[in-house]
Amino acid sequence: MDVEQILNYSSENESLMESPTDEEIIQGVMDVAVDDK
Repeated sequence: MDVEQILNYSSENESLMESPTDEEIIQGVMDVAVDDK
């Protein structure tokens, strides 16, 4: 999964829930990057 997909996924979900903090977004991206290997 590339960064653009992650950003699009995040913005799509922002309307469904409260916006996460930058730290939560970064942690989520890091988790995805680790899972992707």
